[in-house]
Amino acid sequence: MTFTITEVSDFERLITILIEKDPLDQAENRAARRLAQNVNINGFRPGKAPRRMVERVVGRERIRHEAIEDLLGTRLAEIWEETGLEPATRPELNDLLEVSEGIEAKISVSLWPSIEEPPHYVGRQIAIEVLEEASDELVDEQLEQVRELHAELEAVERPAQTGDYVSVDIVASKDDAPLERVSSTGLLYELGTFSVFEGLTENLLGKEAGDVVDFESALSDDALPDEVPGLAEGEVIQVRVAIDEVHQKNLPELNDEWAMENYESTLDEIREQIFTRFNQERLSAMRARFRGALLSELMEEIEVDIPSALVDSRTARTWDSFRRDLEEKGFSVEDYLEEDQVDEETLTEEFRSEAKRRLVMGVLFSAVAEQAEITVEPQEVAEIINQIQAHQDEPSPDLFRGERGNAIVNRLYSDILENKVMGVLMRGAVPTDQDGTLIDLEFPPLPTEETVEAEVVEAEVEQGEK
Repeated sequence: MTFTITEVSDFERLITILIEKDPLDQAENRAARRLAQNVNINGFRPGKAPRRMVERVVGRERIRHEAIEDLLGTRLAEIWEETGLEPATRPELNDLLEVSEGIEAKISVSLWPSIEEPPHYVGRQIAIEVLEEASDELVDEQLEQVRELHAELEAVERPAQTGDYVSVDIVASKDDAPLERVSSTGLLYELGTFSVFEGLTENLLGKEAGDVVDFESALSDDALPDEVPGLAEGEVIQVRVAIDEVHQKNLPELNDEWAMENYESTLDEIREQIFTRFNQERLSAMRARFRGALLSELMEEIEVDIPSALVDSRTARTWDSFRRDLEEKGFSVEDYLEEDQVDEETLTEEFRSEAKRRLVMGVLFSAVAEQAEITVEPQEVAEIINQIQAHQDEPSPDLFRGERGNAIVNRLYSDILENKVMGVLMRGAVPTDQDGTLIDLEFPPLPTEETVEAEVVEAEVEQGEK
């Protein structure tokens, strides 16, 4: 079988394969014998019926189709080996033409898109917002929130004040018809905080246990309209509140005794922990912003024609995963579309846009990985699989087998490569503030062969000591 390759676009090829008559006839014989195993033909044992009898049962077109499929599968594997082409999606058979020599098959192939080199990133300045550093005032605010968590409530016999908690029964109605969705019994409400009823705090201030308060209100803008069927948002309703008890909030005194009792640390140690955690969260947030801004800038500079077949394939995979996740939670796609008030076409376009974005990102990562000679070793994936299984209640080796298991393993390879590439990119680029002043995001150095070897030796020594 001979073949020719025509370039349709940068990453799309049309392969024309000539299937001669003799190889086709032989392949049809093999296909007929295979099909004969699964059909009952009077007078013949399974697999022993002649080809003409099999054709009468299954049809000549089916035999030819399977024969061509077998031949093309074998020939395409040889073509990939000969040419070095790497299909990104399943090749698509476009046309079969009868010619004097046999049959001419035309096959569309989408290749993995690539670029010769990534956009320049070493020394590239990326401006991000500088977040506020930890200060004594911020630590005090955090400590006050911790103190609030340990507050105790005490029933008091006095009028309610802002900051008090009141235990109440609420009955909401509209034209004497009760609105059970927003009525409640035994509700503990802090005066001055959010309520679905506008004016609740104002009508309870100064009231005491045993008081009953009637007032008109409207559901807050933050209350979902479908929480109360038949009631328009903002529509005036009647509210009756019966106050059972008034509670004042008693805050603990912040001292070492309280700190040791609740956190086994001194007050200064807790302050230092809050200070450290705040700065770590600040650093993580700024790194995330730097990562996003750097990726966006680099991807905008990449000019690459992503094959539509590849985008379609990724979109279909996203749909399959999305549908499967919903089904595992007991929902359907129809339920989701109705709940979120979105149509299938709009959601598909969102999936296509994200698929294309991820593909362009993959082009960037591949180019950086090749330039920086970044690779992922099987052992690295195996270590992560071991970690996943170690955290499972019942380890399941089958999770990483079969078609879905292969997809998980491939995803792990991609994730590891992505993390390595992002490490190179973020250490190569330069974060600055809006004025161009350099920012230290305190990236740890990337591991080298020497540091990895040292860590292995250290681990072996520790294991030996045990």
